[in-house]
Amino acid sequence: FVDSARGKIVGGSVEAAVRVEVAELGNRSETHTSVHLDGFHRHTLFTSFEASAKEMEDGKNAMSRLKQKVRLYSTNDQTETQQQEQQKIREEIEELKDRLREVEYEYKALADYLRTPGEGAIIVKKRCYPNVHIAIKGAVRDVKEECGICRFIFSDGELVLE
Repeated sequence: FVDSARGKIVGGSVEAAVRVEVAELGNRSETHTSVHLDGFHRHTLFTSFEASAKEMEDGKNAMSRLKQKVRLYSTNDQTETQQQEQQKIREEIEELKDRLREVEYEYKALADYLRTPGEGAIIVKKRCYPNVHIAIKGAVRDVKEECGICRFIFSDGELVLE
């Protein structure tokens, strides 16, 4: 995923997995520029998104249960065993917090990927110049004429220019 709202990709080759967003692609002197996207399978990504949402919900429920257990031990007259048990629960809570942070990061990334139109897109926010080579999921298109704001989207098995 490449995102540069004010940036330019001029010359060379760029490879990304899901989406490229750029202000300008190529340049007036028509330097050869190549952008390759692997693309993604929307259904597979959506399944992963739902799984991470479920894991976050389950983790939050488990966190609530563990915090309740800690409150049960929060008296001043605890035995050695109770103190050890309370410490174990606190460690479990910390591990669960770390895991929930990871899952939340994954969830947000997947949500962002799912906002991509089609199954891969190159979004040009200002200008796309000639001599740019676009490839998304094996579909190829060469830009022959300069165009303004445009999107190259892989959808329904073909590469479409909008």
